[in-house]
Amino acid sequence: MKGRSAVGTLAVPVDEDSLVTRWLRGGTREPSCHAGGGLMRNRDWLDAEQKVLAAKGVAVVVVENPALPGYFALARS
Repeated sequence: MKGRSAVGTLAVPVDEDSLVTRWLRGGTREPSCHAGGGLMRNRDWLDAEQKVLAAKGVAVVVVENPALPGYFALARS
């Protein structure tokens, strides 16, 4: 399905079915198990989660929302 994102209308069509996560503001810091429960930037969390999924054989890439720079998600590659 192409079209609207949970965050807004995308400038470039994105296959929403390929998204593994919701759109996250990259610079926001939130608690994470990847940081031992401490704060971690969402963009860094996406990179860490990508590595965990790769170790399980799931190929994903970090994509940026073209309509909202600074918002990222994991998508199946």
